[in-house]
Amino acid sequence: MSSTAPTRSVKWVDVSTTDDLRKILAAMGVIRAGRYKRDALGDGSVQGGLKPIAELNDADLAWLSDSDLYGARYLLCENQQG
Repeated sequence: MSSTAPTRSVKWVDVSTTDDLRKILAAMGVIRAGRYKRDALGDGSVQGGLKPIAELNDADLAWLSDSDLYGARYLLCENQQG
């Protein structure tokens, strides 16, 4: 029995609108994404779960853009299989 472990990579993108973000994610093969926050101690958690990229909205982009003095904010993405 074989299993494939998830791969992890980081890609920084510069966007100004939610539409731009959705287009870039779709081009990368992302099907679902969610808010991911890592605190100053290195502990991370998904904030609110993953959702289809079509449901990303301006509040998600604002959350990502907000500075966080005690941690970092990312978008955790799930890609298409195969």
